Amino acid sequence: MSDKDVYSTISRICRVGQLLTGHAYLRQLVENMARELDIAYVFIGEADEVNQESIHTLELWAKSRIIDNIEYRLAGTPCQEVLTGNRICIHPANAAAEFPDDPLLQEMNVETYMGAPITRSSGEVVGLLVALDTKPRHDTEKLAAVLEFFSGRAGAELERSAWEKAMRVSNEKLETRVKERTEELRHAQDNLVEMARKTGMADIASYVLHNIGNILTGARISAEEIGQIVDSKSLYMLSRVNDLMANHHNDLGSFLTNDTKGKKIPTFYREVEKNFRKDYDHLKKESENLQRQVQAISEVVARQQEYAGGVVRKKPGALDLVETTIDVVEMMGASFRRNAIEVVLDTPKIALACADSSRVVQILGNLLKNAVEELKECDERNIYVTLQEESGDLKESPMVYLNVRDSGRGISLKDQSRIFVLGYSNKQAGHGIGLHASVIMAEELGGELTLIETTSPPAGAHFRLALPQASKEKT
Repeated sequence: MSDKDVYSTISRICRVGQLLTGHAYLRQLVENMARELDIAYVFIGEADEVNQESIHTLELWAKSRIIDNIEYRLAGTPCQEVLTGNRICIHPANAAAEFPDDPLLQEMNVETYMGAPITRSSGEVVGLLVALDTKPRHDTEKLAAVLEFFSGRAGAELERSAWEKAMRVSNEKLETRVKERTEELRHAQDNLVEMARKTGMADIASYVLHNIGNILTGARISAEEIGQIVDSKSLYMLSRVNDLMANHHNDLGSFLTNDTKGKKIPTFYREVEKNFRKDYDHLKKESENLQRQVQAISEVVARQQEYAGGVVRKKPGALDLVETTIDVVEMMGASFRRNAIEVVLDTPKIALACADSSRVVQILGNLLKNAVEELKECDERNIYVTLQEESGDLKESPMVYLNVRDSGRGISLKDQSRIFVLGYSNKQAGHGIGLHASVIMAEELGGELTLIETTSPPAGAHFRLALPQASKEKT
């Protein structure tokens, strides 16, 4: 048997439709192998993910047609040798007699068994490609080469399909979750507006809408980031390479080993796997951000409902401001990246304050959002967030300070005295709600939000949130 004979056989089997993917591709592959190699049975099987004690077939060719898939246990079968040894197993004759405990070999009157492992790019064995014949075979060297080649191709297709399915399912779950939470939010907003109208507390609805609007801005950006990942060009490029291989089906072996483009294909498949993994990590991060933003919306609504219902809130407990600050910065990460803004964090390992996370998240979110809006018009785009723990004198309680400063144009002297007034804004599209609400929330926590005045703009806006320290000994 010559290499030319093997390459010719592989090329003929590769005559699979250029646009076929997933199960359609695998179905055509097992049929082409069975017909070209004159083999009675060919199937692709996937191992049980939990303990790999059984195999369920994905596509099964039996003598002259595709039949329904089956599942069988591995114990006592030659397939067990393939999976546990991660190697090609060949039994050119008397296979049924050699494995008397394998009922399938007995029922099919199998003489020849050949199996090759299917692996992921990481090397993990996930399944196998099997060829069975009812007569002894003497061309096992050729069959082994063909099985080894197509087990690798089947592994790449299974991994591509798995990535595609995972990204599709994740995106569908996110869309469903956002729709559900949006509907809940719509009902909650309607209820709050009606409550405010009846009780003369219209300012409650204003605060809710403003704070929710800030969070939804981050959620929208995260959703757009997810959309960009789903629209990645990786699948398109993979299809292009598949088309290129299909165009060389008559000389595929020579193309892969001698042609300049063909030699690059194995490296390309590895790069595609890296890109899919990078997209998956990015998608997971943005999904976590979106979940945190949805949770923040729920907390805003719940807190305002408590106010409207006259519920007495519990005294705030100890909150790690370092952890909360990092969470808020990550939640707004997509907005920072989109506007080319660098956030510089300077914090101790831990800084405990008597506060609840909901209000701190809203205050810090307001300050960071205002900084982003300001820096959109600036060349230098930096935000500096620092945390400091200081002890006061005998008449004062120890405080922890959260500072937010940007590299923007600063706040004019005439605006500095009115910046916290309800309804006042130095931005053309501003509503004058966010900073006023933030001052109130800071006071509710026993602290204060202040503007560190600057005498010579542009020096950037600098806000300081002071909160009572919590004792580390009690945590």
